[in-house]
Amino acid sequence: MREGELSVKLSELDKKFGQLYGRIAVCGRGDCVRLGDEIAALRRECEENGRRLREELSHSRASVVPRLKEAYAQLEKSVGQFKAEDGCKWRAGLTPEDKLLAAEYALDFAIYAADHALLISMEAIEAQLSQQEKEETE
Repeated sequence: MREGELSVKLSELDKKFGQLYGRIAVCGRGDCVRLGDEIAALRRECEENGRRLREELSHSRASVVPRLKEAYAQLEKSVGQFKAEDGCKWRAGLTPEDKLLAAEYALDFAIYAADHALLISMEAIEAQLSQQEKEETE
């Protein structure tokens, strides 16, 4: 059973949420220099994680990967379009309240994605258990 791999991924997600809390705490302290450093570090992490994910997807031979690659490419394209079209406005023209609202929605999207990741994980474990039971009864 591969739920051990899912546990590893869940631990990675938990670590990321811990970092999120820590970085938000830095924001609350009002330390602009430290906040700027955290933003730069997070931008680098996002780029590296995106590169790593693209690489992992390109090396996998699983039958579901082409559809996952397509979904990821669409996500990257959408984010890229947003940055290209609204990037300048994002940094200069939006009010702090608008940026905060956008951040709240981004966190809502993350929760939505996490819920669906959990659902897919549970369905995968259920499918494996069903297959094991079927093999044991044969």
